[in-house]
Amino acid sequence: MRIPGGESIFLCLLASLFGAFAVHYLRRLLTVLRVLRHGERAPGTCVDIRYDRSPGSDTETKHFVFAFREPDGGEVRFEDRGRAFGGLSVGSPVRVSYDPGAPRETATIADRDHWGAVAVPAFVGLVCGLVALVLLLAAALAGGVL
Repeated sequence: MRIPGGESIFLCLLASLFGAFAVHYLRRLLTVLRVLRHGERAPGTCVDIRYDRSPGSDTETKHFVFAFREPDGGEVRFEDRGRAFGGLSVGSPVRVSYDPGAPRETATIADRDHWGAVAVPAFVGLVCGLVALVLLLAAALAGGVL
C-alpha cells in the first residue's frame, strides 16, 4: 500500500531532523562566540581524556574533560564539544571562558590555539542546515509544490 505524498512527508521528516541538528550546533556556536566576547576567564586544566568506541566500529572518539575554579572556589568540570584539540594531555593548562550564570553549559577553551570549539559546530551546523534545505526542496518537488 502506498501513501499519497509519502515521499514528501518522509523528506520533510528527514529535513526536520537535519534542521534540529543544525539549530543545536549553531546555537552552541553562538554561545561559544558570546562567551569569548563577553564571558569571564579562568585558568583551567585538562583533567581527563576518555575514548569511546562506537558499536561495530574500529574508530575511537576522544572526549576531553576540563576543569576550572569559579571565583567562589567551586570546581566546574565540562567537556568541550570541539574535537580538534591537538597537543593536549591530562594536566595541560588551558584558558577557560564561561558565562558566570551558567558555567557548565557555556564553558569553552576556544581560542587561537584551540579552535575546534568554534570550527566544529560551525561546520556541522552549516552542513546540516544545507542538507535540511536540499531535503525541503526535494520534498516540495516530490509534493508538486514547486
